[in-house]
Amino acid sequence: MLAPLLLASCSDDDDKASDVRFSVDFANCVGVDGVLYTVQGQDLEFTAIKAYTTDGVAVAISGVDYYWDGIPAGGTIVEPFGASFDTSLYSVGDHFVKIRIGVYENNQAPTFSVITVPVVIVADAADLPGEVVNGTIAPQASSQQ
Repeated sequence: MLAPLLLASCSDDDDKASDVRFSVDFANCVGVDGVLYTVQGQDLEFTAIKAYTTDGVAVAISGVDYYWDGIPAGGTIVEPFGASFDTSLYSVGDHFVKIRIGVYENNQAPTFSVITVPVVIVADAADLPGEVVNGTIAPQASSQQ
């Protein structure tokens, strides 16, 4: 005789992952509508990456990997998780930097989030859509397990 198998399922909203968002601080470029513009030959710098949640849940970054146009370009496990790109190595035109971020959130399994930052390299400072400044953008992220 087989004993009946009982399964229980519980749902608890406290176990749901929070909405993790990121801010990316930059230097030596112009940020317009989430796109970074820089002059060819000028270093494009990501000075810090920060993670936060909209509901105050604790979240931390474990490390960051950078990809220029899909090609691995380096990584770091050291806060503030910055990187610098020598734009003299790249052609004038449209590019992208993909940033893969290891995320630890309170009471959740570790995950990775990916943000993509469009970059436009111009030939001359006169081609920039504004003043070169240090600033912050908040790109959308996609999560991966």
